[in-house]
Amino acid sequence: MLNKTSELLDIFDLADLRFFLVIARKNLKFILFTSILMSLIVFFISLNMEKKYLSEATIVIEPDENKIVNINEAYSTIVNSNRINNLIAILESDEVISHIIDDEENQLEFKSLYSNVEKNVFNRIFTKKIVIDKGYIKEILTQNFKVINLTDSDVLLLSFVSNNPKISQLALTNIISSYQ
Repeated sequence: MLNKTSELLDIFDLADLRFFLVIARKNLKFILFTSILMSLIVFFISLNMEKKYLSEATIVIEPDENKIVNINEAYSTIVNSNRINNLIAILESDEVISHIIDDEENQLEFKSLYSNVEKNVFNRIFTKKIVIDKGYIKEILTQNFKVINLTDSDVLLLSFVSNNPKISQLALTNIISSYQ
């Protein structure tokens, strides 16, 4: 143990610390320039970051035990997974989304919320103005809506991500009400 610590101290004896200070003083302008440049890069990256808000909901699906005809259906897991996959497909379908978009009140709410969304600095400079119409709202709803099934259960987790918390809440509640 003493040998290792003495070897470590011998390294500092060979390389005098004053030597490193002389090199740092000689390159002081370069060190300050690179640190300021890196700080500016990090600052501009932080300006470009967008906040994302997640709305989640849980749906428990009622089992269809009353409709079982024979004993094979009672113990089959394939029928259960097919039923859940069908419900996931229905929730993510175009009919549910178009039902939300076709409602004039929902469309006006989405337009007003999306028109008030604050954009970051780079998006304001480099992107053109977005026209908020039915196609744009449909695209946003389909891209940001996710449905996940908890393993071996009749529980579905619905989530919607947006850069405005009111939009994500409105979209998720409208999807659930449109499904019902």
